[in-house]
Amino acid sequence: MFAGRAYQPRLPFSVGHIFTDTFERMALPSLRHLLDSATVTLRRFPLVLFTSASAAVAVMAETRQHRIPAVLGLGISLLFAIAIIAERRGWKPATTIGANALGVGFLLFYFFSLPTRDLELPDAIRLALLSLATHLLCAFGPFVGRGYGNGFWKYNQTLFLRTLTAALFSVTLYAGLGLAVLAADKLLEIEPYKNIYLDLFCVIAGVFNTWFFLAGVPKPIGALSDSSDYPKGLKIFSQYVLIPLVGIYALILYLYSAKILLSWSWPIGWTSMPVFIFSVAGILAFLLLYPIREREEHRWIATYARWFFYLLLPLTSLPVLAMWQRIGDYGFTEQRYLGLVLAVWLAGLALFMILTRQRSIRIIPISLCIVAAVVTYGPWSATSVSIASQTARLEQLLVQSNLLKDGKILPTTPAPDPAQADTIRSLFQFLRERDGLGEVRQWFGSEAGAIPLTAEQIEWKLGVVYPGEYGDARPPRPIWKSFTLQQSSTSDSRAVDVAGFSLYVRMSGSRGIDWEKQTPLGTVSFDSERGVVLFSTTTAGGAALEINLAERALQLADSVSKRGSPAADRQREEGENPPQGRVTVQVEDATLEFDSQQSQNPVVVMERTLGTRTIRCIVRTLNASIAPEGRQAQIRFLDADVLVK
Repeated sequence: MFAGRAYQPRLPFSVGHIFTDTFERMALPSLRHLLDSATVTLRRFPLVLFTSASAAVAVMAETRQHRIPAVLGLGISLLFAIAIIAERRGWKPATTIGANALGVGFLLFYFFSLPTRDLELPDAIRLALLSLATHLLCAFGPFVGRGYGNGFWKYNQTLFLRTLTAALFSVTLYAGLGLAVLAADKLLEIEPYKNIYLDLFCVIAGVFNTWFFLAGVPKPIGALSDSSDYPKGLKIFSQYVLIPLVGIYALILYLYSAKILLSWSWPIGWTSMPVFIFSVAGILAFLLLYPIREREEHRWIATYARWFFYLLLPLTSLPVLAMWQRIGDYGFTEQRYLGLVLAVWLAGLALFMILTRQRSIRIIPISLCIVAAVVTYGPWSATSVSIASQTARLEQLLVQSNLLKDGKILPTTPAPDPAQADTIRSLFQFLRERDGLGEVRQWFGSEAGAIPLTAEQIEWKLGVVYPGEYGDARPPRPIWKSFTLQQSSTSDSRAVDVAGFSLYVRMSGSRGIDWEKQTPLGTVSFDSERGVVLFSTTTAGGAALEINLAERALQLADSVSKRGSPAADRQREEGENPPQGRVTVQVEDATLEFDSQQSQNPVVVMERTLGTRTIRCIVRTLNASIAPEGRQAQIRFLDADVLVK
């Protein structure tokens, strides 16, 4: 049958066919097509692209006005939401121009409401909330109303995937161009200018990324309602990644709930984080699987959606209880307030999904957008509630310190002790950062005068400034004085005589931070609240050796003079010449050894004995605060050598 010619089998395709088919499928768009697509996008979203490019330029210019890039960044999502709503609703040009004018007007209002200084935490929180609200508006704005079918989900799926694609392209482009700049620098010795990497990032993020994203926004949006295709990758990601994570977190959180119920204790503050992670993962899985929940082969999705919200509802009580305990102790801050609001929103969402059968997913972005807008401005805003709460805390603290009575500051009361002064200062700092000292100034009445008191003047009048902060200026009320014993820098490396002792440790502690070290002989510790150095051992019948530094600080403050040692001062008053060299003074169980040439740096040795045990404390640095009446001291910092025998 094959006579006269060699047999050559014919393959259904050849290697050449493979390459031809591959290149046909991967055919790159022409330059003309790219320019046409970019032009269409520019005509469709001119204000959005202009705002994004302006934000990039503002960052590249390194302007001191941080308000400019912040407001422009917010304008990207706000103006995109207006543009996409106008396109979906078919607004007339005059209506669209009016809506954009309102958007620009809001951005100008927000710009002038921001402080001219660097943005503080409250400003950043307000910006984040507004950005969240405008992004959510982009998600549901074109689909407010009824009768949009599957279009809402398909539209947001397109934006979600386009965002991921734009981010991937932008990161790849930035990494490639950045390495190209580095290669030109290393290989061709073309030195780049200082901020080239920042400028490159701004151009890619502010121009390329935004343009690329906008080019993929579907048009017309109404046609998406008829689309029924579903990416299989989303189902795999939700089914095999998100849902197992939801199960793991649910197990951990319910075991923890059983634990605190059995022990009848409050949940710890960190509980909020896993609850919110559980909520985000579960809601995201619910959203990604939503279009196929009614298909016969995916009936398990409806079961998951129903039981997830049943599991979520009780767990929302954990962050509420944890934050409510902290709020009761320390008052509201923006973070605690927003965490509490988020937990309440999750509880409301879970209850809505349980009670309604349709489980419309549009309620999620709509309700969250409303919540974000409400807690940004007005009397219910996070900042307003925090200012009111911390002002009430400050008022209560001043009343307890006898500095405030009947809403008026008492001018003759001594200043509060250092611990209360630290708390008052932190509250002042909190209120000052939020321009919330208005009510505090009213407590001074006519003393404030026509010109409002500054925060520094208020601290000064209350006597809560740091000791020595204003030099030798006389404070308006008796304040706690600072007392410091410190060796000279040259004596820090001096040898410590350990002859006859069995144990040596170097101790360093400060107020509010206890110090402890376990040794074979026992435990050496520093109780920062009491200002006591302790040595305890079980072999001594549980008794502990103590050196009360707070009590000794009062006696040392009376004994140490800025003009010289006590003995030298006494001899000068009697007309005698003080001795040269070392001078030793005994103050109960504390020994002060002075150098007549460097009397401001005494060597302080304190020693206590109980039975066969002796503890010795050689002070390197001791900083204490002494009460105005001289009957109380608090140790603020200690650096010492401790020996035990």
